[in-house]
Order: sequence, then structure tokens, then C-alpha cells
Amino acid sequence: MNNLAYDSLHKFFVSAGAALVITPIVGFYFLLQGEVQLISQEEYENLSAYSQHCIDFKEYLLFIIQKAGIFVAIFVMLIGIFLLLLGIHGWKNNQKELDKQLALTTQEVLQKLQSYNEDDKNVKAKELKEEKEQAESFSSSDVAEKTEHHLKSDSDKMSEKRMECASFKMPEECLQSDIFMPNNTHSNYQEVEKDFYESGIYKLLPDKEYIIKQEKKINGNRFDGLAISKANSIDFIFEIKWWLDYKNKYALEHACKRLKNSESVYTEATNRKCKAILVIITGHDTVPEMKDWLKKVSNEIDTHGIRIEVMADELLA
Repeated sequence: MNNLAYDSLHKFFVSAGAALVITPIVGFYFLLQGEVQLISQEEYENLSAYSQHCIDFKEYLLFIIQKAGIFVAIFVMLIGIFLLLLGIHGWKNNQKELDKQLALTTQEVLQKLQSYNEDDKNVKAKELKEEKEQAESFSSSDVAEKTEHHLKSDSDKMSEKRMECASFKMPEECLQSDIFMPNNTHSNYQEVEKDFYESGIYKLLPDKEYIIKQEKKINGNRFDGLAISKANSIDFIFEIKWWLDYKNKYALEHACKRLKNSESVYTEATNRKCKAILVIITGHDTVPEMKDWLKKVSNEIDTHGIRIEVMADELLA
């Protein structure tokens, strides 16, 4: 009973009392609905002694139940009525207390709100009075001096903001994301792209039965490179990053997201299956370092399931 709420005991009394009142009524109803076996005197006399004894014993039990059952039923119903009244009385008293507590709480809240409103009115009136007195006490020179002070303060703030803007420099990482211009085998990105799509791309394709397309647009989306299967197999979408000593996980995540979107656009427009591949071209000596970095950042960013390949710049041709 310790786990029950305070008023649960009264609810239990009400439930138990109702059950005790209803049970005898239901019992008598089913007893009266039972089938009565009728037998003639001649049939009774033709029965064996054992059968006659069973019938007599059954009749005796029924007589006892009818006589004593009435008193038992009345006693049970009285207990039920007592529990029912006791539970209702306790439940009603508890509900009255709860209603009083709720009314008191509501009244306290309303009083606090009214007092807050009055205090706010008094504070506001006091502030207005002080402002009026200050305005009346200001001379024309005071007003001019105060205005000049505010203008100078605003001018100083604007100057500080302009200095902050002038001193702000865009970090180099934001200026170079897709292309990092190194000093290596290739002198520019165009050469890297040309060599990759002429020969290097076939190192990533399952066979050479593909038509290579560059710089194509489908439904407004630009595709760096497409490898279209001649055998109606899976097509491939390519995007190249020329990174030697450059690594940017945010640029990597953005590229993967863009390629994932390109897959959906290509499939919807052509009704063909496709896979996107992000190719990072780096120096031969930095390939292991780049692969280790990719393995590390793949746990920090969402690559959207895009396949990422690392190729050495020197091996494109």
C-alpha cells in the first residue's frame, strides 16, 4: 500500500464495495436461471436406492443454500454497501481539500499578478516623471552637447567597424578548395584533368567499354566527367581534386554531398544506374599520407557513401 497514492485506498473501497453488492445479485440470477429436473413419484420409486439417495441429498443441499444463502448474501451486500459509502465519503473529502488548495493557489497567483501590474505602473510613472524633469532642466547648449556626443560616439563605432572589416582577410583555405596549385609533374589543373580522362580514368573502371564525356550539364547540374557504359551496365560520375600538400575535410564533405546529389539527378534524368567516384590526385610520395588522412576524417564527416580514390599525379599518363 506504500506505493499507492493517498486517495487510492478510497478508490479501492469503492471498487470492492461495488463488487460485493453486485456479486450476490448475479449469483441468485444464475441460480434461478438453472434448469429444474422434474420427476414423477412413480419414476422416483422405480429408481435404485443409491439414485434416490443422490436426489434426496441434492434437494437437501438446495434447501440449505436457499435458506442460508439469503443471509450470506445480505451480509455480503451490507459489507459492500459499507465499503462503498466509506470510500465515497473519503474520496469526497479528499476532493474537497484538493479543490480548496487549487482555489487558494489560483487566488495567490492572481494577487501576485495584480501586485506586479501595480508595481510596473508605479515604476513606469516614476520613470516618466524623471525623464520629464530632466528634459525640462536641459538647456539648449546641453542638448547640443549631448547630441554631438552621441554623433561622435556613433562615428567612432563606425570607424572601428570599418577598421575591423579592412583588417579581416579571407583565409587561404576558403580560397582554395577544389584545386590546389602545386609545383609537380603537371603545371595546371587542365593538364591533370586532360591526362586523367584520357588514360587514368580506365584504372578505375571495370573495363574499357565506356564512353567518356567531360563538362556536361544535366537538368542544370554540372558534371565534371561521365563514363557511360556501352553495355548498358552501371555508369560512373567523376569529380577530380588536385591536392598535393593540401587537405580540407570540409571541402571533401561538400564534394561528397554534391556527388550524391549528382547521382540522383543523373538516375532520374537518364533512368540509368550510376555510381559517383571522387578522385583525389596527389604526389606519389604523399599517397600513403593522403590515404591515412582520408581514413581518419571519414569518421568525422559524412561522405554520403561516395567512393573516394587516391591516385598519384605521376601515374596519370
